[in-house]
Amino acid sequence: MSKIPEWAKKQRQKGTEIKVIGGKYYLCKATSKWDPKIKRPRKISGDYLGVLTPEGLIPARRKLINIKESVSSKEFGSSWLLYSITGDIKERLDSHFPDMWKEIYAISILRTVRPCAFRYIAERYDNSAMSEILPGLSLSSSSITTLLKKLGSRRKSISLFMKDFLFDEHEYLIFDGTDLVSFSKGMNDNQLGYNNKGIFDPKLNLLYAFMGGIDKNSPAYYRKFPGSICDVTAFSSFVSEMGINDTVIIADKGFGSKDNFEDLDKAGLNYIIPLRRNSQEYERSPLMAADKSGFEGVFQYNDRPIWHYSCQDEDNHTVAVFLDSELRLQEEKDYVRRLSAKYQGYTEDGLRAKQLEFGTIVLKTNLSETSEKLFHLYKRRVQIEQMFDDYKNLLDMDSSYLQNDTSMEAWLFINHICLMSCYKVFEMLRSYDLLKKYSVKGVLQEYLSNVRIENITGSWRYEAITKRNRDLIEKMSFNLPENPLP
Repeated sequence: MSKIPEWAKKQRQKGTEIKVIGGKYYLCKATSKWDPKIKRPRKISGDYLGVLTPEGLIPARRKLINIKESVSSKEFGSSWLLYSITGDIKERLDSHFPDMWKEIYAISILRTVRPCAFRYIAERYDNSAMSEILPGLSLSSSSITTLLKKLGSRRKSISLFMKDFLFDEHEYLIFDGTDLVSFSKGMNDNQLGYNNKGIFDPKLNLLYAFMGGIDKNSPAYYRKFPGSICDVTAFSSFVSEMGINDTVIIADKGFGSKDNFEDLDKAGLNYIIPLRRNSQEYERSPLMAADKSGFEGVFQYNDRPIWHYSCQDEDNHTVAVFLDSELRLQEEKDYVRRLSAKYQGYTEDGLRAKQLEFGTIVLKTNLSETSEKLFHLYKRRVQIEQMFDDYKNLLDMDSSYLQNDTSMEAWLFINHICLMSCYKVFEMLRSYDLLKKYSVKGVLQEYLSNVRIENITGSWRYEAITKRNRDLIEKMSFNLPENPLP
C-alpha cells in the first residue's frame, strides 16, 4: 500500500478519507456505521471531493443539475432492435414516400413494439427512444388522420414498395386470405359477407402472399377487396397486380377453381393447389385397397408414413393423392365423436361416404416434381397460417375502427410493415435456435421493452438491465450501443 505523505495528511479534514489511485491522492467523504457482525464501526466511503496536491485541493468538477427539470426515462431495447434490423425498410420508405417516410416508419416501429390505437401514438412516441432517433415528428391524432388519408391514396407507391422486396426467380409464393370485420358506414369495401365461422358481418377481404423460399420467409404482398368478393374470384387480379413470373404459387383449396387454373396456365405460372376431397378429378380406387397395392410408394413426414399415387387430368396436369393414415384415424375419431354427440349433419351414412376421404390431401400442379417434394412444398403453408395468426393476435389487427377506404389502405400498409418487422425478429430467433424458449411477442413486449434509458445529467445512459434481458441480448448476438443516444 502506498504511503500517504504528510502534506496530504495535513489537508484531510474530519469526515473525509484519502484514497491513493494510480499515484494520485483523492479526497472523499467518509462516515462510519456500527456493524453488529464484526462488532465494531465500519467505514463507509462517500462522494469524491477532489484531488490533493502539495499546493492544495483541486475540487471535483460537477455539472449543476436543474432540480426543476424532470428526469427523462424512455423505452429503448425493442425500438433499437427493430431500428437496427430494418434498414432496408427505411431505405425503401424513403424512396417511395420521401415526404412522410419518417412518420410511417416511427408509427410502424411503435405499433410493433406494443400494438395500440393511433390516438395513443403521440404518447408512445414521447416515451420511446424513437423520439430521440427521429425527433420532432408530429404524431397527434389529427396529424395521423391527415397522414392516413394521404398515404392511403398512394396505392401505386405502396405496390412499388412491396415489389421491391419480391425475389427474382425460382422461389415460392404462398397465398391465403382472411377477413377483417368493420362496422364503419363510410367504406365502400366494407360489405356484408359470411366469414370462415359462418357469421354474416360487414367486412372486407384481405389477400396475402407470403414469401416462402429456402432463405427468405416474410410477408410479401397484400391487397384488400370488398367483403362480398370471395378469395377465389379476387385471386387472378391479385396475381396480375403483383406482376410475378417464374414463380411457384402455393395456395389453399379455396383458390382451386377452374377459372383460376386457366388463368395461371395462361400466365405461365407454376402452381401447387389442393383440390377438394370430393373433386371428380382424381381416381379413388387405390384408396379402396387395404394393402395399398394401388399406391406408388411411401415416404416419411414428421415421423409419419405418407402413402402416395398420382394421375394426369384432361389438361395433362399432375394430380397427386396423399394418404396420412394417422390423420385418417384422427378424422374418423372426430367424426364419430360428433356423431355420438348428435351434432347436426353427422350420420352413419355420412361416415361411410367419407371413409375414402379421411386423411387425404389432393394436390394439382403443373410442376414436374416428385410426389414427396410436392408434399413438402405444400406443407410450407404452415408459415402463412402462422402469419395470419400473428396478424390477428400478436399485432391485434383483426378489426378496424377507421371510417373510409383510403385510411383503411394506409392502416393495412402500416400493419404490413409491422408484420415485416416481426418476421425479421422471428428469423433472428430461428437462426439462433431460440424459438423453443422465446416468441416474437415475448422478446418485444416482455423482455427488450424493459431495457430503458434515462437522462439525468444531460446525457443518456442505461437504466439497470436485468440478468434475463442480458442473457437474451447475448443469445441473440444483439449488441446494444455503448452510448445509447450519443
